[in-house]
Amino acid sequence: TWTFPQKNAIVHQPLQLTRSGIVVAARQLDTPGVLVACLDTTTGRLKWSHGPKGPAEKPAASKATPPPDRLRIGHLVPIEALDPWNASRPLEREIVPLLFERLLQPDATGRRYVKGPPVAGYDIVPGTRRAKNGAACQAFRIRLAAGHKFSDGTPVRPRDVITSIERLAESTICWHDLERARFLRDPRRLSERDVEVLVRPYPALRSLLDFYVVPGEQYREIPPRQARLSRWPVGSGRFRAVRGSGRNPLVLQRNPHHKRPPGTRSGFNEIAFFQLNGVAAAAE
Repeated sequence: TWTFPQKNAIVHQPLQLTRSGIVVAARQLDTPGVLVACLDTTTGRLKWSHGPKGPAEKPAASKATPPPDRLRIGHLVPIEALDPWNASRPLEREIVPLLFERLLQPDATGRRYVKGPPVAGYDIVPGTRRAKNGAACQAFRIRLAAGHKFSDGTPVRPRDVITSIERLAESTICWHDLERARFLRDPRRLSERDVEVLVRPYPALRSLLDFYVVPGEQYREIPPRQARLSRWPVGSGRFRAVRGSGRNPLVLQRNPHHKRPPGTRSGFNEIAFFQLNGVAAAAE
């Protein structure tokens, strides 16, 4: 079991996923205050840290010690929902991208949108199309990646993209999903791997397709918060949520159906979350 690369410290809560790694808050058992550190998402090694006494030195690398494959994270606020519509607390929102993937997503610079992992490619059809309500639109034709699957083993199909768009209009947590739903019109299946959606004029056109793809069979309706499909959802991300035991009620395990990009290492195989009962519990 791995907790933190430094002695007498424990991960308290992840703060943000960045291009450099995952920024976490940690508590040092023999020092008051909170240590903020950046961990490499592939190896788990410490890249930098900043505590109450200022920046800390990086620990010396040991060739004899294998990279950790398990991360344990303590948290104070309960984790009750991990689906894209009900997850509202900061930690819940940080976990969702590990479980679900987007149709289009920002690139590493954040300046433009590129295809997400479920997508093999897409085209914008020249000219103007009319939606059923008469609105002038542009047509996006999206080809899904062959063999891409959700964590339950079912393939990602056009109907899943259509269901994901339909659920946007029912969101009660993420106001931007409601705004996005206003500009997406008449999604339809073209073939086993192709789907078309009409998009009303918008300055950042591709950003409207930046939404999570969910399996249509399971999410015909948005589940209530704390329901089974909300706490242990089904997505196509790098991890899947499973029931833990004891002090670790939530465990993220590697999604066996997720295709790792060529040339990358596996990183963590498991992330276990356990709830703390205040500051005193963090020191146990």
